[in-house]
Amino acid sequence: KLLFKTIAQYLCERFTGKPAAAMGLLAFGKYYFDKKQEPMYMYVYDAYLKSFPTHERAAGVLFTLAGMKKTAGDQAGATAFFQRIVEQYPNDQYYTKALSQLAWSSFASSNYELAVKGFITFVKEAQPSPEKAQAQISLADSYRLLGKFKEALEEYEVIIQWLAPKNNPYATSAADAQKNAELLERAVFQ
Repeated sequence: KLLFKTIAQYLCERFTGKPAAAMGLLAFGKYYFDKKQEPMYMYVYDAYLKSFPTHERAAGVLFTLAGMKKTAGDQAGATAFFQRIVEQYPNDQYYTKALSQLAWSSFASSNYELAVKGFITFVKEAQPSPEKAQAQISLADSYRLLGKFKEALEEYEVIIQWLAPKNNPYATSAADAQKNAELLERAVFQ
């Protein structure tokens, strides 16, 4: 393992910024990931992220690590990885996914102020989808739970405008349409 760490550090120091070296580190990381040797693959991925922060797969690696931390029950660790994606990779495909995860995590932990910030940004960035509709109603719910009823009403009105028209782009299947009908009913009730 010491030899491996030496090789990894050599790649990082000697070939920083070279895509082939980054891919080599990722291959090493996957080898240890497949063997479920967390200390080793975390060492490799940490070295990769420090030495190749602009590599095309960096945000994906962070998102995968965040998911693993979340699955393991380490919400703080997951949040740190999601936050890095949001801060460092605003143009990456994982950006809106990380925003969504941060907002939902805040909502689940009753941190509605932070949830509002996350949902606002996510809703602004996301394309019409069932996830965006769910985030919009959760934004309204967050305002309501904070006692900001005027803001909540405005957000409920937005979801009504989105979901009331037939054949809206927020449902991609019959199941989505049914869920959106329930969201619409909730919004109208509020």
